[in-house]
Amino acid sequence: LYEMRDHMIDYKNNIINVSNSILRYYNAKTHHETLPLLDEIFHRKYKHVIVMLLDGMGINVLNMFREDSIFKKHLKTKLSTVFPPTTVAATNAFLAGKTPLETGFLGWSQYNPFADVTDEIFTRSNYFTHDKIKNNLYDYLLKDNFLKQIKKVNPHLHIEELYPAPINGSTYESFDAMLKRLIEITKGETSLSYCYYTEPDATIHMNGLHSEKTIQTLEELNTKITEFSNKLKDDTLLIIVADHGIVDIEYIYLDDIEEIYQTFIRMPSIESRAKTFFIKENEKEKFEKLFNKHFQPGFKLLTKEEALNQNLFGFGQKHPLIDTFLGNYIAISTSNKAIEFSKDSSPFKAHHAGYTKEELEIPLIIFE
Repeated sequence: LYEMRDHMIDYKNNIINVSNSILRYYNAKTHHETLPLLDEIFHRKYKHVIVMLLDGMGINVLNMFREDSIFKKHLKTKLSTVFPPTTVAATNAFLAGKTPLETGFLGWSQYNPFADVTDEIFTRSNYFTHDKIKNNLYDYLLKDNFLKQIKKVNPHLHIEELYPAPINGSTYESFDAMLKRLIEITKGETSLSYCYYTEPDATIHMNGLHSEKTIQTLEELNTKITEFSNKLKDDTLLIIVADHGIVDIEYIYLDDIEEIYQTFIRMPSIESRAKTFFIKENEKEKFEKLFNKHFQPGFKLLTKEEALNQNLFGFGQKHPLIDTFLGNYIAISTSNKAIEFSKDSSPFKAHHAGYTKEELEIPLIIFE
């Protein structure tokens, strides 16, 4: 995994370096290195800056667009995302300008030591029962995003965050509504806007990478961004990034290997392609044998120590709960395989969070 890591995850040519360049442009404190290419573009001084994150639009998805696509025309460079390459970890790393090691956001579900449950981070609920958790993890993780950091230094700068409803209490019912609002903002005072959109990730999850619905979604995105970018004036900079790529998958179910449950201290968590296991001390050998028998080939099984020593989750000051979130092992998919509990818990045809180039490579798209 060392070689793979060095080749595929670069925390100096990364999504977090984009946000650190934005912090630097607005004279806010940076947490990691900036991206020289973006720093150079910022020298031109823009009145309006729009930062857009299209969920799941990694390089492998970008490659599916026609050659004359607006996204391909404005592709500046390829970046690597963080590990795990998944929305919870990557969007929060991007927003904070810090690595998952620092933010504590690792994946869809993480062990909550305060409530002794598996916590579904974004919904603030029990992963298995869906009951709301009073003492949820979300409140303990690092959420001081770059917009708030910039606002402290630039109190008169107009800053807006746009999300599709109901995320973060948003009332925007469509992507069109958010794009319309972004145009309105650029007609006013100096501004910085952040816009997050759930596509193409949402469609690809349910329908697969090469489905008709996915192709249709990509065409719609291309049309909408083309029309939107044509309305922007020269005083506006549009930066588009993605949080991760996405791949078609096949599942292996833990329920089919019942004896593996006997080795668990508690249920595994994080993501189906980056699954952490909490194993009884006297059952480690048995767990490793069962894992190798039923799940290999297709995974790298690392101990917690190996994952941390290899700086898989990035660099910086380790979040105090990281060791609690990680069990004795983390199983990282290097193939199309994913681990789920049962057929009932796996609706997706495509997923992310694994260690493949398709999931880890993302675009930096800039309309200058």
